[in-house]
Amino acid sequence: MSKMIDQLKKIIKPIVKINDLDLVDIEYIKEGQNWILRIFVENEQSELTIDQLSNLSRLISQKLDEVDPIEKKYFLEVSSPGLERPLKKVKDYERFRGESIKISTYRKIKGTKVFIGKLVGIDKNQVVTINLKDTDKKIEIDYSDIAKANLYEEFNF
Repeated sequence: MSKMIDQLKKIIKPIVKINDLDLVDIEYIKEGQNWILRIFVENEQSELTIDQLSNLSRLISQKLDEVDPIEKKYFLEVSSPGLERPLKKVKDYERFRGESIKISTYRKIKGTKVFIGKLVGIDKNQVVTINLKDTDKKIEIDYSDIAKANLYEEFNF
């Protein structure tokens, strides 16, 4: 599956870049009976507009129809990554310094694999530091140990 995602990135990234947007993530997953190809993009300079998403969706769809890299029938979705966007690149940890994040690790660190807190930043050795939620403790996590990281919004109803 990761080979397909890598191939899709090579096809899609130039289209996204030409439109002055940034590729955040690509998902190709099965939901019920349907396969979904989700492309997440953002505009780091300003708000992402419906017109930008619509245009990008059309261009990506045309290219995918031309190249035909996916054998199965699928639905294409092009959208913003939303409030709890993933942190995929080192630069994301620099950009979102001071924001609340949730990190899941590949291995237990100090007895747990899930950490929620304010992102302090990432250093030159690629060690991510966060101030843990509801404590005055900091935790340092090697970037290579991070399985998944997202901005974190706590909703109180």
